[in-house]
Amino acid sequence: MIRSSRQVLSLLAVVALALLGANSCDSKESKRTAENAVEKFHVLFNEGGYNEIYDRADQTYRDAISETDTIALFAMLRQKLGNVRQSKQVGWSIDSSTLGTTVRLEYKTEFANGKATEQFTFLESSGDPRLMNYDIQSPLLIKNR
Repeated sequence: MIRSSRQVLSLLAVVALALLGANSCDSKESKRTAENAVEKFHVLFNEGGYNEIYDRADQTYRDAISETDTIALFAMLRQKLGNVRQSKQVGWSIDSSTLGTTVRLEYKTEFANGKATEQFTFLESSGDPRLMNYDIQSPLLIKNR
């Protein structure tokens, strides 16, 4: 019986390692699809495609802010910051649950009028990353007194 318990434990360890390896591959793919979604977001932002950004967003995002307010927000951001020139990813994290994989990406982004820090949160399910939250911080967004 001791022998079979060791065999069971060994088998469980092998299965656990296989699952961790599969999860690692899924995480890399989720991160990659979210990074592609950020690139698409920036293209749409520069083109004024705010409706499409909203339409592609997760229901969580749409429950938090209306389409009208989203369009007004991005129009104001583009007026103050200008177009996206380049961005560099400076941080990321991934969490998986039964709902899907949540990918958080942080970018240092250079706009035509200055710099900002952007944070994107996507819910990725079946290879489809959907924007859940967008946060941007820049000194250019602070009102002058």
